[in-house]
Amino acid sequence: MADLLLFLMIFHIYGHFKILLNLMATFPRPAATVSRTNNTKQENLMFSESELKDVCVRIKECIDYHNYLLEFTKSMSDAFGPMLLVYFSFHQVSCCLLLLECAQMVNKKSTLRLIVILFQSAEALIRYGPLTVIIFQALIQLCIIFELIGTVVRKIPTVKSSQKVAVVVPHLFCYRYSTYICSCCICLVDLTVFLIIFHVYGHFKILLNHLVTFPTPADTVDDTTNTMLQNYFYSESEEKDVFIKLKDCITYHNFLLDFTNAMTDTFGPTLFVYLWFHQLSCCLLLLECAQMSPEALMCYGPLTVIVFESLIQMNVIFEMIGSVSEKLKDAVYQLPWQCMDVKNRKVVLFFLMNVQTPVHVKAMGLTRVGVDTMAAILKTSVTYFAFLRTVPAE
Repeated sequence: MADLLLFLMIFHIYGHFKILLNLMATFPRPAATVSRTNNTKQENLMFSESELKDVCVRIKECIDYHNYLLEFTKSMSDAFGPMLLVYFSFHQVSCCLLLLECAQMVNKKSTLRLIVILFQSAEALIRYGPLTVIIFQALIQLCIIFELIGTVVRKIPTVKSSQKVAVVVPHLFCYRYSTYICSCCICLVDLTVFLIIFHVYGHFKILLNHLVTFPTPADTVDDTTNTMLQNYFYSESEEKDVFIKLKDCITYHNFLLDFTNAMTDTFGPTLFVYLWFHQLSCCLLLLECAQMSPEALMCYGPLTVIVFESLIQMNVIFEMIGSVSEKLKDAVYQLPWQCMDVKNRKVVLFFLMNVQTPVHVKAMGLTRVGVDTMAAILKTSVTYFAFLRTVPAE
């Protein structure tokens, strides 16, 4: 996440420099004037006095924009400088050591010796080869992305050549960083789902606020004593406004229900596979960690923590919709229905019947994604783990 945040800031700065380049590329020219004698346009080589004022303002805005980008870049250097220094030192050491591990070759003296060497080399390449590629790819990726800022800054004196960047960047990411793009796409799917969940959660909070702040009957002023009298029932004009507000709340609630059902239809298969993956992987990872050897704990321990954390995080976030929608029935019942006429009371009763069931996103329309499902998966994983531990090894 730290790398993604840093890369997002880099692309943000890159976009601002492109905006600055566009402002300078589209800088206005002196306006042409119309000759009164032959009614033709004549090109002016100098700006007029009114145009000079506008030019001065535009130049000042470009300078301020450039100074702002310089200050933001310096702030990034102060904030991420130590981390980048450690990052480069790590790559300096790890690249050398990984290349040394991959180069485990000895002198070949016989056919049997050659076969042994090949197996040893293959084991070293299988173990350290992918890690070496990943480390080198991460180093190249980081440096090239940071180089985008320097590239676009060097384009400022020659604005016409800035169009080359638009061709280089897509080619770079589509053909040389396919692994990075695939991993980002997987992360973006989770982030998109979480963003939609928080968005629906916010809409339910808005609906709750509408119900909590529902207007009560307005007070009237006694003409004789000039005091405020509390009304226990709505007036005819207020009943019309109450009906409109109730209709808006019911329409809003139905919209949220339809959107949640659309989410279930769209992400239901993905969530179903996701839950089954956690059901199996949690059990297997616990079984691997049960060896309690340093190799097993170093290899499977961090992965086990990440998988369990991902399961808990996803279900807790999905549970937010159910918890906030469960508060709707209390909020609807606490409406001032006793002050309404029979027509609006029937509308409130209909609304109260609709909000009795909490809203949940379901996996394949079968299992609700939430804390209960998370607890069931964890319980089942521990049960299978305990069962497999009792099975004697052959």
